[in-house]
Amino acid sequence: MKIILTILFALYGILPASAQYAMVRGEIKNLTKDTITLVLLHDQVTGNMQPFRIAVVNGQFKTNIYVPKTVYFAVSDDKNYTHGLLQPGDDITIRYDFEDKNGTLQISGKGSEKSIFYQRFATLKKETRNNARVDSIAKATYQQLSELRSTMNDDSYHLLYAHFTGMLQSNKYFTTGALSPYNDNFYTSFNYVNDVYNIVSQHYAGIDPIARLDTLSRILPPKLRQPVLTLTLRYEIKQPSDSLVNAVLKDDTYRQYILKKVAAERKFKKGMAAPDFSLENDKGEKVTLQDYKGKVVFIDFWFEACIPCQQMFERLKPLKAQYAGNKDLVFLCVSIDEKGVWMKAKDKVQAEHLYTNNKGRYHAVLKDYNVDGYPTAYIIGKDGLIFDEAPSGYPELLQPQLEAALKK
Repeated sequence: MKIILTILFALYGILPASAQYAMVRGEIKNLTKDTITLVLLHDQVTGNMQPFRIAVVNGQFKTNIYVPKTVYFAVSDDKNYTHGLLQPGDDITIRYDFEDKNGTLQISGKGSEKSIFYQRFATLKKETRNNARVDSIAKATYQQLSELRSTMNDDSYHLLYAHFTGMLQSNKYFTTGALSPYNDNFYTSFNYVNDVYNIVSQHYAGIDPIARLDTLSRILPPKLRQPVLTLTLRYEIKQPSDSLVNAVLKDDTYRQYILKKVAAERKFKKGMAAPDFSLENDKGEKVTLQDYKGKVVFIDFWFEACIPCQQMFERLKPLKAQYAGNKDLVFLCVSIDEKGVWMKAKDKVQAEHLYTNNKGRYHAVLKDYNVDGYPTAYIIGKDGLIFDEAPSGYPELLQPQLEAALKK
């Protein structure tokens, strides 16, 4: 994807936010870098993202971005991430200390209310999980969002409303096992689509993935059906046949996306050299693939909030315990989370741990390993070659794959 470098001349002289543009300004104290990255997340189902490199002068940045409709955005300084929503005409300012973003973050300006509200979702997710007061919290949150209604357009309000609703439905299911009616009007919200996908993935986990596609086609409402089926094909069926993709996905955008991804996966074949990497472990040491030469490596890419990742880890616990004393086999987890989140989450997973150095989804290792869904896993042989490009996440199937690699 082409990276656009926006040159800012002394941080002024840039056109003001207009009907199809949004202004994003900011100040990051103690930042020594001369650029940051701003990414517009157009369609997270298909990974349609538009990154910009923004120049920073004396810790300040400013750019006018073409935003014809509401879009999620992320600002990254390679250590910290700030997420929010932009709509045409916005003019927001982001301020924080590079060394303490969470404690110093301030978002202000025209249209800032929706991004400020968005920052609350991480806290709300914890507050509404296993909480007897969930109904009162939900009522108060919906009321607060309603009071902000006049500060945003219909699309922004719809996305925030759908996001919170999906969060509540997901928490309810994973707490009580109770399913809630799916809202077809929320199909444009990736967060809602993703919550529905996580729910049905768990609820129908006992069904063969191919048969599950038929089940989901019958139970999901029409607009929600296509993005959820797309996620199912992408994350749960390795290299589906073209005929299956064409039969399941009627939406041309989703169909072409999956067909393109499958074609790329087929090029990542058994016997090719596994790409090298240089990542940091939980002791602060730099680790490369060469450090595991002579060992079989089961490498998987994950993040803390990824429910399918957590499901796989839980399934593989007994198998990992079985191989705990085998020095020829390494279970290697590569996290895309920020360091603070990763350090807290990693202890729940039995493995050696690396992370993408606070570059998140934009680290080169993810492109090298063709990662755009989570979890993504490979088995690397003792010779450093890809032994299995699509290993199972189920112990009864994964064990013979690992044994074959160990015997080679």
